Amino acid sequence: MVRRRCTICDWDAQLIEEGPQDDRLCPWCYGQTERTAIIGLVVPIPLPAGQKNPHAALLGRLGGIKGGRARAARLNARQRHDIAAKAARARWGKK
Repeated sequence: MVRRRCTICDWDAQLIEEGPQDDRLCPWCYGQTERTAIIGLVVPIPLPAGQKNPHAALLGRLGGIKGGRARAARLNARQRHDIAAKAARARWGKK
């Protein structure tokens, strides 16, 4: 994690760099940037095989919990009827 600033404009930000010679251009004016400080080191912690990332699982549940209810609230009666009829045909059409 480093702090970079543009040599031309007022851009200044914290970035994660992958290597020691990672020269970046300014996203505003595409000028050269200079590293002003090294803030810290980011080291990814590998998970054991077969384990899920708990932070990613929580983020997935945020959208998944409200997904069906939010979609049903947006549908009108005709759309709900069509979806239910399609589900019934799929369910009863199996042999």
